[in-house]
Amino acid sequence: MSDIVSKTCKICGRKYFAPKGRSRKTCSFKCELKSKIHIGEKHFRWGGTKKCMICDKEILGREKRKNKTCSSECSSKLRSASRSGNKNPRWLGGTVNCKQCGKEIFHAHRLHVLFCSRDCAAKWQSQNLSKENSPLWKGGSAYGEYPPEFNAKLRSEIRKRDEHKCRLCGIKKYDLDVHHIDEDKSNSSPGNLISLCRSCHRKVHWNPNLL
Repeated sequence: MSDIVSKTCKICGRKYFAPKGRSRKTCSFKCELKSKIHIGEKHFRWGGTKKCMICDKEILGREKRKNKTCSSECSSKLRSASRSGNKNPRWLGGTVNCKQCGKEIFHAHRLHVLFCSRDCAAKWQSQNLSKENSPLWKGGSAYGEYPPEFNAKLRSEIRKRDEHKCRLCGIKKYDLDVHHIDEDKSNSSPGNLISLCRSCHRKVHWNPNLL
């Protein structure tokens, strides 16, 4: 039988007895686990400390995990600073002017940018794509009044006849638009009326041949 000797735990410093040839240097399984945890300088990949490239906070610098920032927030700021403008790998260079207000705006890969904001885009469209300037303009016929027979009851009957489904895409809704096939508002006979969702209704006005 091996000789029993007194040893000192390297983690908690407590005295314990163990066989003379035993290689473990801790008194318990708990202390054994603690001895295997490598933090800071005890980590086998420890490479000293360094500062965050954004806020200068000191961070751990391991050799194989080269952290440049101390947090995800600083990491996001670093990416933004290093990939904006001509530093972006998709940057094509140059600027464009807003078609409405003339403000200079930057672009990287989105060459179709024409306006600096949604407000400018809406103003330009209102001024340049309304009435006679619109490709859908038909001499003001769209502003005409509907005949008395084209009422809520008739529209409800058309939707019910079409089973509340769009006749173009088949989607089922209960607030479908009722469209005049020949685009003659005075012709409100049931055979000239069909149910369309709003999206398909716009498409049909652009291209009547879809029906």
